[in-house]
Amino acid sequence: MILKIVLFLLILLIFISVIFVLKHMLFNKVIVFICTLGIIYILIFPQRCMTASIYGAEIFFKSVFPALFPFLVLTNLLFLYDGINIYSKIFGNILCKPLKLPKEASVVLIISFLCGYPLGAKYSFDLYNKGIIDYYDFNRLASIASNSSPIFMIGTIGTAIYGNPLLGYILLGGNLLSCIAMGLILPGRKSNLYSKKISRKISIVKIDFSNALKDSITLAFETILVILGFIVIFSIIITMLRDSFIFSNLQATKLKLLLPIIYGSIELTNGCFLIANTSFNMFAQIIIIAFLLGFGGLSITMQVYSFIGKSKLPMKIYMKRKLLQGVIASIITGLLYFIVSSLIGIS
Repeated sequence: MILKIVLFLLILLIFISVIFVLKHMLFNKVIVFICTLGIIYILIFPQRCMTASIYGAEIFFKSVFPALFPFLVLTNLLFLYDGINIYSKIFGNILCKPLKLPKEASVVLIISFLCGYPLGAKYSFDLYNKGIIDYYDFNRLASIASNSSPIFMIGTIGTAIYGNPLLGYILLGGNLLSCIAMGLILPGRKSNLYSKKISRKISIVKIDFSNALKDSITLAFETILVILGFIVIFSIIITMLRDSFIFSNLQATKLKLLLPIIYGSIELTNGCFLIANTSFNMFAQIIIIAFLLGFGGLSITMQVYSFIGKSKLPMKIYMKRKLLQGVIASIITGLLYFIVSSLIGIS
């Protein structure tokens, strides 16, 4: 306890010093404070930091990498071999017309529905960056193709955490329906014409399969390493919060039930595990987890913006939409849970 108090006072002193020394840009002050906090924590608790890093890496290599990396390779190949045009012809009108999106967005919707964060946002930006869709459609698509991974909901939450895949399917239904609801809620174009002409013709470059596979693997590794970094860093942040003077004291109060929700708002996977171990009843746990899945959390938001940051889409707009999606996901999931439990029961 004494060590925690000393650490807290040292951090407070450094933060005050930073505020007085750096008199420009509040953002810089906050970033310097957070980085300083991280450095002090690593120096004082190196073993805790290493344990958190290993835990984050284990989550990545056991749950994320096996499913995501092959999917990334195949998706990159799909883009190289004109998958956008082929998918748009087959699924464009069915998927995109109700959501008021151009048919070229169909491939991104399918990728997002199958794999989840942050690939929907990544490939939304890829379409925009290549001039296949304009900024208006990218703005909407990045918020619609924005859901958690079906494998995570069914496998990790439903099966691994609760031992009941049916709960995973309920969460999946609520999450995907919330994406569709966002497509219906977000305003579409008042006309079918673009404000500026966008060339939708995609130039196809013939490439032999061996080179295409090599390029796809290289791009997949670049993406997967970014995701690994975020998972490890936010695993350390969660551990720092648990060890902090304020949060450790909250653990001894009635407010401790709020901590898993706070942790989940920061890092989704850790939050879901912690919520499942609270004294909340099953219905309340599923509603909270459904909100977190729709919202995504700070870690997911940072992953998304590592791919779409150059688009200049304001983060506050994206965050507001994700909060709305989280609320919608909770409502729909609650209704699905009630219906399923009434019909067949949920153990």
